Amino acid sequence: MIATMDESDLSSEEQLSEYKALLDTHIMRPDLDTDGILCIYQQMFLLYASSRRDHEVKKLYEASSFLQTFVVTNDNVNNYAPAILRVVNTYLMLKDFNNASHLINKIQPYFSLNDISDLNKYSFQMFSGQLYIMTGKYKDGMTSFRLALKLIKNSSELSDEDRKNKVARVNQYIGNTYWELGDYKNAIKQYQINESIGNLNNIAFSQLKLSEWERALDTATAASKEAQRLGNNLYWAYANNITARAKHQLGKTVEAVQIIKKSISILKKWNHAVETIEALVALAEFHIHLDQWEAAEISMREANQYLIDTGTTIELDENFYKTSFLIEEKKNNYKEALEFYKQMLEIKEDKFELLQKQISQRLMLDYELEIAQETMLRLEQENKLASIMLQNNESKNQLLISVIVGTSAVLLLLFYVYLREHKSKLEMSHLAMTDHLTGCPNRRHSLKQAKGMLSSPNDIENSLIIAILDVDNFKVVNDTYGHDVGDQVLQNLSSIIKAVLREDDVIGRYGGEEFILLLPNADEQEITRIFSRIQIALQNHVCEYNGEHMAMPLSVSMGAVIATDTPNSAEEQENSQLLDKIIKQADEKAYEAKEGGKNQLVCVTMSLRS
Repeated sequence: MIATMDESDLSSEEQLSEYKALLDTHIMRPDLDTDGILCIYQQMFLLYASSRRDHEVKKLYEASSFLQTFVVTNDNVNNYAPAILRVVNTYLMLKDFNNASHLINKIQPYFSLNDISDLNKYSFQMFSGQLYIMTGKYKDGMTSFRLALKLIKNSSELSDEDRKNKVARVNQYIGNTYWELGDYKNAIKQYQINESIGNLNNIAFSQLKLSEWERALDTATAASKEAQRLGNNLYWAYANNITARAKHQLGKTVEAVQIIKKSISILKKWNHAVETIEALVALAEFHIHLDQWEAAEISMREANQYLIDTGTTIELDENFYKTSFLIEEKKNNYKEALEFYKQMLEIKEDKFELLQKQISQRLMLDYELEIAQETMLRLEQENKLASIMLQNNESKNQLLISVIVGTSAVLLLLFYVYLREHKSKLEMSHLAMTDHLTGCPNRRHSLKQAKGMLSSPNDIENSLIIAILDVDNFKVVNDTYGHDVGDQVLQNLSSIIKAVLREDDVIGRYGGEEFILLLPNADEQEITRIFSRIQIALQNHVCEYNGEHMAMPLSVSMGAVIATDTPNSAEEQENSQLLDKIIKQADEKAYEAKEGGKNQLVCVTMSLRS
């Protein structure tokens, strides 16, 4: 048996040193105490994880031949499972989903063959659920979380307090899933089941996403007070981060700057790299709003340096590139500004595609919930029918009639389920191809159509026009009237363009305030006519603002490539290369139109003859 040690007066590093010494001493002994060694590994994993040293957990596990070749039995499985599940959690934290999935698949058979404790089954379902959610399999993730919830509620192994805490944890993860899907209202409902300090912050952040600034401020203030009461500086920093963002939206940006600075210092102390960088970007946004461009640049420089110093690999969000773009544009560094702008558009496109997937997943979850409810209702009705038949001792003929009626009802229900599923699939297919704001084909679907046009016969010298249209001074519209009006402008513009295009022409949302136009069998005269009609319509553009219709003349810049000699039977790869070349040229011409004074069309002819 491995001797225990007194941890009360030891630091984390001292405890780790002691555990390493115990491991080195006992792992080579002939009378190997496997349970004791498993406990040591588990304690070391916990110590590393508590100081956010996930790479050390991974390194320790992958270097351990003891754990890699461990023979699992019914006697030791309940000591083996917690150690391995801790490693699974580490892989999830590192976003190493392949290794996390491999390890879950490796230990899954043990949960059906051995007498596993309810606590280990619960942990397995929770980590499986997190893996599903993090890899976009929301339905499977929710199923795992609900299985975990059922296990804990029915378990006799836990105290009431432990059960309450674990139920709250599952509900929090279900809330996080709704949050990932952008369903913030349902997320709030889950978080409100147990309003802990962590959930108060989650509720406040969800309210921010719903633009409920006053509510977010009230909830974040309550979370901040609770964190102070508990002496939890980290949760206090999270709460104040949300408080600052809410105050900024409510026009109290000067206060927001002071509040978020305090949060940043605490987040740095705790080595929370992602949250620190996000807070520094928010601080830069606040400074820009106050016209403090030098301070904004300092904040962004600090964010970049922090990213380098910590060696953290994180996915930078749209706000990071947008803020960097605005600063470089202000300094007249147009080349650097353009690079940041392009990166911002790429993230917007990825974000939109993710949104489409999320909406599809939400549709499927709602659909399955309805089917489950309908099935439960049908079973209840069948049970009632069976009960009545038994009580009244119905004759065989009556039984036969009931069976026929019941079978018919089941067949009708199955047909209804088929129709609902078919409708759901059609809706999801449409969502995957359509821009949710304008109703136009999205970027991916527009490019797919363009490839089809390239390989189709075209009459006018085999010509095809591909144009990029960009709204002039769109940022001024957003900054002056708000993003709701900006969205309305894009919707109006798409309607105007659709009205002037021919039947076979296509307009697609390319990204941000950019649209792509596809005109088969068209020449320069045709694209000039279309652009002129768009100009006239935009001069008389009217938009709703503060409940009133307001004149808002607009202009657009357009770059168009008249592609001639289009190949009729090009291969897929060749078509993709040609399309990339055409769009790059159209993009450059749109930029020329902007630089040349805006509100104009710049055309170029490109022969695609090989």
